[in-house]
Amino acid sequence: MSMMSGLMVGQACFVLLLSVFTVVHTSFPNKIALKDGGYTGVLVAISEDVPEDQSLIDKLKMDFINGSEFLFEATSKRVYWKEITFLIPTTWKKMGNYLPATHESFIRANIRIDKPNDLLPHTPYVLMNDKCGAKGLYMHLTADYIQNSTINTQYGNLGTGRVLVHEWGHLRWGLADEYPKDDNHFYASTETQRIEGIRCSMDVKIIPIASGESKCDYNLDEVNANNLNDINGYCLSYDDLSSSKALASIMYKPNIIKSVTQFCHNDVTKPGLHNYESPNPHNELCNYKSTWEVMLNTDDFAGGKNPPIEMHVDTKPTFKFVQRIPTRMVILIEASERMNEGDYFFRVRQAVSYFIEHIVESAIQLGIVTFGKTVKVSNNIVLLSSKEIRQNMARTLPTTGEGKANLTAGLSKALEILSASPSDVKGSSIMVISGGLSESTSDLSAMKDNLLNSGVTVDAILYGSTLDVVDAELIDLVDMVQGVWFGFSGYQQSCALEDSLISILMERADIHKDIPKQILSRSNNISKSRRMVNDYFFVAYYLGKELTFTVFFANQTQLQNSQVYLNDPMGRQISTHDKAQYYEDFETSTITIKILGTAQIGNWSYHIMYEGFDDSIIVRTNVISKVKSGVFDQIVVNGQLLYEEVDYSEVQMQSLSVTVADEYSFLIGASVSVTVDPPDAPPNKLAMMDLEVEFKGVYYNFTGDGLYTVSVEVYSEGEAVKLDLTEDFGVSGDVVPYAIAKRAKRDTRETYTALDPFTISIIVGSFRVKNFKKSSADIHPPSQFQIMEVKSAVGTPSEKVITLQWFSPGDNYFYGQASFYDIRVSFDFKQLLDDFESAKQITKNDIVTEKSFTDINQPGEGFTFEELVIKVPLPIEQDSIVAVAIVAVDAAGNRSPRSNILNVTFAKRNYWNIIIPVVVAILMVLLVVAVICYVRNKRKLYNPPVRYQAAKFPPEEV
Repeated sequence: MSMMSGLMVGQACFVLLLSVFTVVHTSFPNKIALKDGGYTGVLVAISEDVPEDQSLIDKLKMDFINGSEFLFEATSKRVYWKEITFLIPTTWKKMGNYLPATHESFIRANIRIDKPNDLLPHTPYVLMNDKCGAKGLYMHLTADYIQNSTINTQYGNLGTGRVLVHEWGHLRWGLADEYPKDDNHFYASTETQRIEGIRCSMDVKIIPIASGESKCDYNLDEVNANNLNDINGYCLSYDDLSSSKALASIMYKPNIIKSVTQFCHNDVTKPGLHNYESPNPHNELCNYKSTWEVMLNTDDFAGGKNPPIEMHVDTKPTFKFVQRIPTRMVILIEASERMNEGDYFFRVRQAVSYFIEHIVESAIQLGIVTFGKTVKVSNNIVLLSSKEIRQNMARTLPTTGEGKANLTAGLSKALEILSASPSDVKGSSIMVISGGLSESTSDLSAMKDNLLNSGVTVDAILYGSTLDVVDAELIDLVDMVQGVWFGFSGYQQSCALEDSLISILMERADIHKDIPKQILSRSNNISKSRRMVNDYFFVAYYLGKELTFTVFFANQTQLQNSQVYLNDPMGRQISTHDKAQYYEDFETSTITIKILGTAQIGNWSYHIMYEGFDDSIIVRTNVISKVKSGVFDQIVVNGQLLYEEVDYSEVQMQSLSVTVADEYSFLIGASVSVTVDPPDAPPNKLAMMDLEVEFKGVYYNFTGDGLYTVSVEVYSEGEAVKLDLTEDFGVSGDVVPYAIAKRAKRDTRETYTALDPFTISIIVGSFRVKNFKKSSADIHPPSQFQIMEVKSAVGTPSEKVITLQWFSPGDNYFYGQASFYDIRVSFDFKQLLDDFESAKQITKNDIVTEKSFTDINQPGEGFTFEELVIKVPLPIEQDSIVAVAIVAVDAAGNRSPRSNILNVTFAKRNYWNIIIPVVVAILMVLLVVAVICYVRNKRKLYNPPVRYQAAKFPPEEV
């Protein structure tokens, strides 16, 4: 799952959170360059909500200077921060050294300085992907953490520059934390045959100390489940700093242990050897590889790139400060002959008219250029200050095309009219809407230098079904200037064109609070049998200003034969009779209802009736609203794609994670609907797995090469609740780092607050697929999964019983049902790690069926709860440690990645259970003897013993 990871007070591994006043539309952050060991273009953005304070920038500069030197040392003199760019919010006053921002935006910043996180108030963290080695989305810091030593020393007292390097490990190289992920600080090691503290490396000396009032007086050499459970229950791991000379690891506690200056590695001849057995987040995420091994396989170092620098290097970075200027934009629309096929021009007029008349805020300056047989300036750049200006501009949009497209000429003309403005051209943008370059006469190489030198950003929406080499050239151009790009198939069901326009505006606007938020973007089919669609949406508590509801029809005839009704939460209906709010535009075949004043929050229903002759029609609905004045919190949706490009010869899937929050508080109970718009087929739905605080899905139904666009709708009819965590970190006056260890066991209290219903729609982004080959074979394996031990159900060595729980992985990733589970056990953790199939396999005979919920030969559907009680088929002794792991296998023989490897111990033999029965048996024997003696003694009174009677005879005869 996607997670939030960073240097914590104590330890934790959290799921991703989101930022205030930003509905995140992009999956891919600002691109950082690395050349000759120097990182350039690192973007640090300060939120509009952070009060102006120049000392904040001064402190950040010092942190990056110190951190860069530490980074250089930690990577064996390979990399350092060469250039840092600060994006200053427009709410701060303009300074003489501030340059106009070009592509920089808060949404795509690598490092965000933002309001505190309600769950982890000032804890630095990175919003990570759930793939080892994958770049994170952004790093989150607060102004108080940076400036207030009372706060930042709670995370260690060796300087915040070291913390930046730790977080950079998450952000740049996809490393996870190497400290404990929960309250269990200790584990049983098959290598050392003792109980160990979770850390990397083993050079770090650990002392168990009491976590509360109870004593911590346990022997780490006593290996059994009882002792391990007691240690984890009453103790925490404290780093012995008095004798520590450990060099690793930076992903452990670099701001607490002064000797730590490197990452854990695999070189057995050097200090800092990776502890592969430690059950920490990094090992579980990265298949027990060392942090250094993972780093060397990333783009920064793979193939020997960026080797150690032997000459002297000044690691002090240079700093650049930029600030967004009022947005100026040119929409560059292809108007060539090839685009006359289909309804390209009609769809462009619909979407761009809607964008101009209802989406773009009044402070933006906008122009329109078309390119085809000729290049034409349809509308010079003007300030959209009135309704009349907007309507007149919309009427200049092209209706037909001629000749071949020359995108280079179009870009040159757009750049020319942007440069003609008295303002600096830097910070302006060009939005290209085109069918690509497959029949173009363009040579984009001629434009690259001009665009780079101008400081103008290019964004693109590509219309059409396929992606060939020259279309990829356009995408590469957009990437070069750090723009964004989207694909749009052109199918009537697709809402991607309208959604893309809104997303691009979010990237380019200087103040996001004035941009309407998209409540709904949905297509509906009206069939001949029903002739009506009834649907609804919810207006959230922070919305309602300038609420606009629009229905897009395929042509004028459909509009003329349709009636649209909109009902507010009180049941009041708005229809064609309400001339003040109801508008019909026959040129663009749209009906728009714009609510006067502030719209009510709650359930809005709409009804579209069609009375024409078509068997069925498809209509699209779009609802937008601005945030009400004085509202500071809002529902935030973040969607994150794993890959920007899927090379089908190497990877056959795309992963998507979605989270929902109210400011920085998780929302639980919302519903998510995901739509994928492929290049050559109608949009289709992607089923998502609800993981409570995250939704996860895997898309693998590719239809061909091209661009795939992903959109998300999140809604709640009142089921969603806001989760807040209140954590007691103990006495703040304790001495660091002892205080850090004491606070590691947190008293966490969860509170839930019911939320009013809401609906939100966003476009997550587009990705491209290449080298696709259709195959009927099943090539998709079950997904990876995590197992855990039920410690309360562990058996004794003689019983050999352990209980495991997990959620089933499915057949194709999360979906469907696997064929069976391959479960292996070993006394050697490394055997399961390096040679899984050589370990002892669990068979059906080893399953305690009467106590198990699961059949190993019949796994449940994806994400079904599974539980197995296993009698381990190994010679178990009192102090045995058994490693166990599971692989799911589907009917085609595809094997899931191996689960995490779990080390389990067994319960102490209860000697009283042996002694008491023995004592009872002895007592019973004694009782029987006593009874016999008593009976015999009774007989003496009547019958003298034989021996006594025979005494007068010789002894031989007795």
